[in-house]
Amino acid sequence: MKRILSLAPIALVIYALLLLVHNANDPQTVLAQTPPNCQFTVSFTGTGTGNNGPFQNFGTSSAGTPCVTWRVTYNTPATVTGLSIEFDGAPSNSAGTGPGTFAALTANVTSGSNPSTNITTNQSFALSQFTPWVQLSVGTFTGSGTVTARAYGYVANTLAGGPTGPTGATGTGFTGPTGPTGPVGATGATGATGSTGATGATGTNGTNGATGPTGPTGATGSTGAAGTNGANGTNGATGATGATGATSSTAGALCFEFPTALTITSTPQFVPLVGNYPAYTATVNHLAVPYSASATASNLYFVTTSATSGPVTLTLYDAGATALTCTIGTGNTSCTDLADSVAISPGDLLAWQLTSSGSVSISLSGWCANFR
Repeated sequence: MKRILSLAPIALVIYALLLLVHNANDPQTVLAQTPPNCQFTVSFTGTGTGNNGPFQNFGTSSAGTPCVTWRVTYNTPATVTGLSIEFDGAPSNSAGTGPGTFAALTANVTSGSNPSTNITTNQSFALSQFTPWVQLSVGTFTGSGTVTARAYGYVANTLAGGPTGPTGATGTGFTGPTGPTGPVGATGATGATGSTGATGATGTNGTNGATGPTGPTGATGSTGAAGTNGANGTNGATGATGATGATSSTAGALCFEFPTALTITSTPQFVPLVGNYPAYTATVNHLAVPYSASATASNLYFVTTSATSGPVTLTLYDAGATALTCTIGTGNTSCTDLADSVAISPGDLLAWQLTSSGSVSISLSGWCANFR
């Protein structure tokens, strides 16, 4: 007797495969399965921004970088009969100290809607857009009770197929001096000689020209008498040794630009040795970099774009504060240290240290020093 194969196990396998494909292409499922880099929770009992916020995008990120993709979930009790909740974004204000004007982020909503008015099922929505400041807000609240909402952020655009956001505005700042020219690379190996080409055909001989007439031979002149050799002159005195040429130098200027306003206190703050960096830290090990060769650091220049409200001191840090330092006094915009120098060894961890006797805010600033 032949056995009839049951179709039930095959149907279950096909259903499971279809479910996996659906979840892999669903933005909400992708975000729900990915650990967030930023998150915050807000409770609402009426309209407004609730009990928490706003949030600086950079500050809420556990990865240390801003989040660009967001998923919002919220729970609505049965006593709330009407709701409009939205995810807002804002640029930084002109002083760079807080948010500007908030507005709903509607440019790239990938799931649900923003604002969301759903109070029954699937109380969530997702979007992909970057702003420096974020918050949750409620525009409509009917009934009573507490609505709890949570926002989850991600540093990379995890929504497949989302459009690329607009390019941000180019920052402004002064151009640092040109660095030293790097060493010439080693000469590459000589390539193999190509094969000799075929010999071309021999051309035909041209017609011989007519022989011209032989000219007359001139008369041989008489040989003159040999002259007497003159006496040898005395040797002249040895000239003075010329001055020693200038020693060649591999001097180079290393510069740093801080693109935003910052506040300096008596607690030391540290920034990297070179570059353009939008933040600073009180922990030197987070930003110190090893120097690759022996050198001497000198000729320190420190400037800001506006006068300071108090003294600000900049110091080269090499396992501790060094002698290369200068202080911009109250009401001034620059200082220099052209007298001191510091010997650097290969592998030294270097950074710049900023301190003040009080709390002083400075605008766009930068500094340079020679390392040779």
